[in-house]
Amino acid sequence: MNNKINYFKFAIIILVAFFLQTALLKRLFDPFSSNLVLAALIAGAFVSCNSDFLVAVFLSATIFDFLSSSVFGVFLACFLAAAVLAHLLKEKFAREGGFFNLALLSAFSAVFFNLCYIFIFYFVLGNTVPSYIFLFGQTFLDAFFSAALEYPLVKIISQPQCLPIL
Repeated sequence: MNNKINYFKFAIIILVAFFLQTALLKRLFDPFSSNLVLAALIAGAFVSCNSDFLVAVFLSATIFDFLSSSVFGVFLACFLAAAVLAHLLKEKFAREGGFFNLALLSAFSAVFFNLCYIFIFYFVLGNTVPSYIFLFGQTFLDAFFSAALEYPLVKIISQPQCLPIL
């Protein structure tokens, strides 16, 4: 797998995913909307060969926290935990970067993100736990979309930027 990340493409993908998630998907499919930003950040964790992607994760999660109605730091902790787990899983298990490996590891990272979110938001902060149908549906949707989008996102951000010469 090519370990060079194109940060320009990565930033554009994160911005587009953030816009789609907050403006479009939340309005159309509320309460079940997929976490596209999570899929993009996990793709950055898979492509990066060192921990420089954590800056992008930190900035994205901070913006997400500012614009959310929850307590500041919940998304930051969950995004960082899921991205670090994805990076560690890539280093340990997915050296080839095939579709099945990336789909399985990204689904696992999305489930881990949702477990961290449930633990922090509902058990640490003491908020009421919603129905288990909602939690299972949201976790399944995040895992499915992360697995489905991971391979194309990795291919897009790992290729070097080529500008045509006119």
